[in-house]
Amino acid sequence: GGLRMKDHDQRVDVLVEHRRRIDQALIDLRTRYPYQFPESLPLYMFEPEPGWVPLIEALCHNVDRILPPELRQTFAWRQIKEKFGTLRAYWSFGPQHFDIQPGSGVISGQIARKRPSSYESAWEAIEAAIRVAKQQSAQTCGACGAPGRHRSGDWQRTLCDRHAADQ
Repeated sequence: GGLRMKDHDQRVDVLVEHRRRIDQALIDLRTRYPYQFPESLPLYMFEPEPGWVPLIEALCHNVDRILPPELRQTFAWRQIKEKFGTLRAYWSFGPQHFDIQPGSGVISGQIARKRPSSYESAWEAIEAAIRVAKQQSAQTCGACGAPGRHRSGDWQRTLCDRHAADQ
């Protein structure tokens, strides 16, 4: 049984390190692109593979270049994760929210605004950038970022040969 326990402990260590890398990536991304990663985004909504962090950094950089200033204040990632072995990124142009605190309590609402003319082209460019990141993730090991390929069995992941052997 000792060998099994050692294997189990190593797997737990890998999972802990995986989560640490993801949490650190979110902190770094929030620092660089605070409007893209609102504090209201729960940690469990940011669960990509750690090897894809450079792909996500590039995606955020591309979105930052795509968005005109009038759309930055409403853009936010809603979820970034792995699904069926590739990167998925969900986002929205949400309304701006406000809170007013009169003496009688808090009134919350949102500002309805006409979509700027840049909206449609930004939408299409963001979706194209996400498609590129997803395609890149299908060729990038989710564990380490090395070249990988899609693997399936009881699970679907994109892995390099070394990490596929560990599964």
